[in-house]
Amino acid sequence: MTLRERFYSKALNIGDCLIWIASKSCSDKKAKEGKCQYGQFWYRRKLVLAHRFSYQLNVGKIKKGMTLDHLCKKTLCVKHEHLEPVSLAENIMRGNGATAKNARKTHCINGHFLSGDNLETYGIKKGHRKCKKCRQYRELLEA
Repeated sequence: MTLRERFYSKALNIGDCLIWIASKSCSDKKAKEGKCQYGQFWYRRKLVLAHRFSYQLNVGKIKKGMTLDHLCKKTLCVKHEHLEPVSLAENIMRGNGATAKNARKTHCINGHFLSGDNLETYGIKKGHRKCKKCRQYRELLEA
């Protein structure tokens, strides 16, 4: 059996994706909840991530500092056409975590635009955003 055959024998075509069904990187608790993150594969006595191995097998090296974004949003997918090398920051912003969700917000919880003169940034890298109108209103209430 070739390396390619051994690798792809551990994945199933499900819809448009190629889902890894062999070993997965997760704790026992997450496995019971069906929330394993990534497939893993033994290659040359080393445990490697299956999606990265698939990309390298079919496309080539992943440039230093780049991570693979699952365009299909299924982390167990090893179909190389569904993987795109991007920076870690871009991968995070494309996701559905709190950082990405907050960055996509266009209005504060009171409906004011979070842009232009109404936007206040703070934090170490000025990455956090606040609504100036809401801050001014809170200051009026406290006075």
